[in-house]
Amino acid sequence: MTAQKSQILTNLATTPTVMTKIREKHGRVRMDVCRFTVAATPGAGHFVGLTRLKAHDAIVSIRHIGDADAQFDDCNIGIYTPNDGTTVTADKIDDNGLVEAINISGADLIPTEILGTGVTNPEDFGKALWEYCGGGPATEPEVGTEYDIVLEIISNAAGSDHTIIIEYLAGD
Repeated sequence: MTAQKSQILTNLATTPTVMTKIREKHGRVRMDVCRFTVAATPGAGHFVGLTRLKAHDAIVSIRHIGDADAQFDDCNIGIYTPNDGTTVTADKIDDNGLVEAINISGADLIPTEILGTGVTNPEDFGKALWEYCGGGPATEPEVGTEYDIVLEIISNAAGSDHTIIIEYLAGD
């Protein structure tokens, strides 16, 4: 194959030509698989640390697979500042920024999308993580800032196994 000479594009629809936004056309697709078991005692008020992501990672999907647990009918997935193992509630940025009041009491045998329930909308998929923070930073944080993704059990849940799959685009 011989090299071809590039040509300048003319008569484009936008003037001036606008570049595609970051994360819309490129990025590394990554997936965190977060498995956890809720203990046999009721878990109301408990927190499960799922993963740590960078503020500029773009969440595109959060899916659930799990056992049936008739009590597990209310949980949130939120964004927290990274902590050293101390109480999570003090480090909350937006406790339901990704998923609010989701009912996962029925068995999900195949991955079931839960992003887009509660405060998020399907048209928001692909936003940078920090843009989901309703009570978070008013301006874009510096590159490299990290957040914890945490599941909060609002109602009771007892003795069930769950997997949360978080798919995102990473810019690193």
